[in-house]
Parts: sequence; structure tokens; C-alpha cells
Amino acid sequence: MYTKKKYSARQMISWTRRELRFFIIWALIVTVLFDVAGLNWLQVPWTALALI
Repeated sequence: MYTKKKYSARQMISWTRRELRFFIIWALIVTVLFDVAGLNWLQVPWTALALI
């Protein structure tokens, strides 16, 4: 457990490296499927998001 008051961005990125890679790859996959492959069923209606 880390207990400093401030951490640099470099330190935080080093702690979350695996999660950052996963979510960047996930975002790229979804973007490619939506934009390039034309899978429009990936669209999320804004009204549903607004209710959440």
C-alpha cells in the first residue's frame, strides 16, 4: 500500500500498465468494428445513457 500524498503521473501509469493496455486495445477493437466493419449495432442510445 502506498501512502504518499502526491504521486507523479509516471508512477501511476506504471501501477496501472496492464489495465491501460487492456482498455486501449479494447477501445481500438470496438472503434475498428464500428467504423471500419460497419457494425452499427454497437451504437448506444443517448437516452439510455442519460437515465443511468
